[in-house]
Amino acid sequence: MPLIRKQSSFDGRCTVFVGEAVIFTDLTEAQADAIILTYRRLLGTD
Repeated sequence: MPLIRKQSSFDGRCTVFVGEAVIFTDLTEAQADAIILTYRRLLGTD
């Protein structure tokens, strides 16, 4: 099961890491949370 984590920067933007290969960057907090929720549902870790 890949690790899903969120990292916030000093300017309020977020980066979401899904495993070691998928990275979403320059997201708002709401966008990052939505991506995390979606991947957790897809992977069955919700």
